[in-house]
Amino acid sequence: MTAASVGTSFITADDGGDPATAVVTVIAYRAADRAAGESAFTTYHCDGCHAATLTPPGPDITSSGIGKHSDDQIVAAVMQGRNPEGASIEVGHTFPLTTAEAAGIAAFLRSQPARGVPQADE
Repeated sequence: MTAASVGTSFITADDGGDPATAVVTVIAYRAADRAAGESAFTTYHCDGCHAATLTPPGPDITSSGIGKHSDDQIVAAVMQGRNPEGASIEVGHTFPLTTAEAAGIAAFLRSQPARGVPQADE
């Protein structure tokens, strides 16, 4: 799917039975925000726990793992250790992002290739 503009769209699929509808929200991020998010990801060594190459693979923070969460929820998870479903993530998962890094972390994470199909949170 290619989006023509920022906003919300609805996609309906029908295989001749019950149609299914999904809401798709398109957000435009500035390149500078994405770069600040990438810098934070590198500075705080996020791939040390979240890399797909770990055995077992770290928690999926690509679009397939965080797609259902808002940018504010992602920032709260990174800076306050709050799981969007309400539980804590892990002791020590509280990174002191600058304002620019906080604005960019979701942009950077959402720009990463999906690791798989979306999974429900645990």
